[in-house]
Amino acid sequence: MPRLTHPTDDDTVSARVQNAIDQSGRSVDAIAADSGIPAKVLKAYLRRERSWRVTAIVTVALVLDVSPLDMFGAPEWIDIYCSGCGQLVGRAHAPAPTVSIQCRDCRERDA
Repeated sequence: MPRLTHPTDDDTVSARVQNAIDQSGRSVDAIAADSGIPAKVLKAYLRRERSWRVTAIVTVALVLDVSPLDMFGAPEWIDIYCSGCGQLVGRAHAPAPTVSIQCRDCRERDA
């Protein structure tokens, strides 16, 4: 069964799951019942007494009607601009390497 591997991952996920539970207005016991995870186990995850299982994170996220990616922390996106004219040419996950990129118009102009 996949587990998170870095200790801070459990802290981050626990905080995000707790925040999602708080925003839902539902109790931890109700979320546990709907997810099929024993309440004492879910509470242990939230208190960081247990390492999160990936399946538990996904199940709880689905019960809370939030994206599981929100629990893991979706990657940050950065905009990539043409080095010639400054026009937006794309997006990439951060960190992206620092490279000079030109849009089609600038490449054709410089050719």
